[in-house]
Amino acid sequence: MMLDRLWFRLLCSVFLFAGLAPGAFSQAENDQEIIRSQDPFFQPVPESDFTNIPEAEGGGEGDVFWNPETPDFLENLPRAIGIDGSHVGDIDERFWQEEFGDLFDAVDDDWIQSGGYLEFRGKYSTNIDGSAEDYDTDLRINPNQTEVADYYNTIAMGYEHEFALSPDDMKGAVRYDFLLKDYNSYDRENSNVHRIELATIKQLADGFEWEVFGGGQTEHRDRNAQYFRPDHDQWHVGTEFRKEISEDVLATLGYQFRHRDYDKLGGPAPPETPFRDWNEHRFYATYLQALSDKLTLNMGISFAKRDHESITLDEFGARIPGEFRKYDLWEPVIALTSIPNENQEITVYYRFRSLRSTGSFYDYQESSVGVLYEQALCPDHISGLVFRSSLEYGNKNYDAQVTEGSFGAANPTVRDDERITCYLALEKTIEDCLTTGIDFYYSNNDSNDHSSKYQEDRYGFYVRYDF
Repeated sequence: MMLDRLWFRLLCSVFLFAGLAPGAFSQAENDQEIIRSQDPFFQPVPESDFTNIPEAEGGGEGDVFWNPETPDFLENLPRAIGIDGSHVGDIDERFWQEEFGDLFDAVDDDWIQSGGYLEFRGKYSTNIDGSAEDYDTDLRINPNQTEVADYYNTIAMGYEHEFALSPDDMKGAVRYDFLLKDYNSYDRENSNVHRIELATIKQLADGFEWEVFGGGQTEHRDRNAQYFRPDHDQWHVGTEFRKEISEDVLATLGYQFRHRDYDKLGGPAPPETPFRDWNEHRFYATYLQALSDKLTLNMGISFAKRDHESITLDEFGARIPGEFRKYDLWEPVIALTSIPNENQEITVYYRFRSLRSTGSFYDYQESSVGVLYEQALCPDHISGLVFRSSLEYGNKNYDAQVTEGSFGAANPTVRDDERITCYLALEKTIEDCLTTGIDFYYSNNDSNDHSSKYQEDRYGFYVRYDF
């Protein structure tokens, strides 16, 4: 049971960031004019509803694996022994199959699993674009339309179907994910994402799995969206090894290659944006250990190299002719999860990011600390009622990026951000497959760069069905 719980924790370890927030830089007609913002790829996204332990970015989706003993006992049946110790004949295989066959079939089915979820969320946000107050030029069609409030719905679905390829030791998987956003007043922000992945999983030995996976993703956004972000198509391939080192220790090691193609926007030529085609190599590893029945250690590290087809920028945001953008990103994370009792769970974590690139506009170091807290409420009287919360503080120090307002000064100011996010949710599980709840999300990015300073409050409710 402890191993099952460990694997569940490893799979639930996802970024508190889930994706990318909009926000980048506008290309000035004069290359010496400052181009504000940061790489949206590393901007936390307000869509990061409560998740469990964050992990280093990257890698394919993990896959639950359980290692039952191989049901080959029918091929090596014991001999019946008489009172005098002599063999009295083989045991009837049909008897064993009738009496115990279902038990071992169930063991095999535990490794071959299929399932998914369907979720609906309604949200009201005070700042759907994550924009600075007053005036924000970062890739905006209308820089004066900032801090816009709106109600919107999201529909998310995920499904994974597994099937046997070779008895007992090899299986295949098909995975599909879908996300739809529909805004009430500002339908310019409507979007949808489809993602499909195929995988084969091989048991190399007891407690040792090897997965090869590949797939594609497509995103469609309205051409009038506030940020100049065109649709994209993406494909990826990768491999991952998962090893049960001991009864209390689990580890993974993986590699993924991704390639993204952005469509071209119609109308006037868009400003310089980070939304240009790119290739990426990513290596990642995780380590999970049960230190005791009540304490678990979770560590991860990721390293990525990405080559963009866009021109890189210097510390003032000016283009460097002939030099294309490349970067190296290191990201380790460490977390401790404590379960004081069956109704309570507490996780504390630390995450570090270091980006080094061509040019000096993007380079930064970021440290984040956070805590996750779950508490079952009135478990003796109300079954399935849970309070969830998370709180994170992050500080991002840029190496050279000059802030808006200090360009041209004798001693220009280098950008520095401090970010606080908070999430609160009251959730009720109905039976085992239906969950509903209400939640609140707060984000405050305090920056000495005006266009990067913003705040958002979001109120929501959700219903989720697991199947």
